[in-house]
Amino acid sequence: MASEDRRVFKRFGVVLKISYFLYNAPYAREGLMIDVSRTGACLKIQKEKNLSAGGTILLEILARDLKNVNIKGAIVWIKQTEEGYIIGVKFNKPLDDASFRSIT
Repeated sequence: MASEDRRVFKRFGVVLKISYFLYNAPYAREGLMIDVSRTGACLKIQKEKNLSAGGTILLEILARDLKNVNIKGAIVWIKQTEEGYIIGVKFNKPLDDASFRSIT
C-alpha cells in the first residue's frame, strides 16, 4: 500500500549551491539543495561527524537574483551515501513569497 504524501506545500526540484553551518560549527561547509518547498528542503552534504536528526542547520543560498537567502531549520532525517549524506530539513518558519520565488 502506497504511503500518503503528508506535505502541505509542493516540492520543486532544484540544483543550488549552498553554504551551511551545523549546530554551532565555527565554519561553513558547501553542499547542494536538490529540492525545496516553502517549509523544507532536501540537501546533499559532505560527510560530517556527529550529524543527528533534530540538530540545527543554518543555510545560505545564493538565489537567482544574486542575493543571499538565509534559512534556519532542523534536520529531520538522514540517509548516508558513498559521497556523504542526503538530509531532510524542516525550516523553522515558511519561506516568504520573495525568497521562495528567488530559489525556485
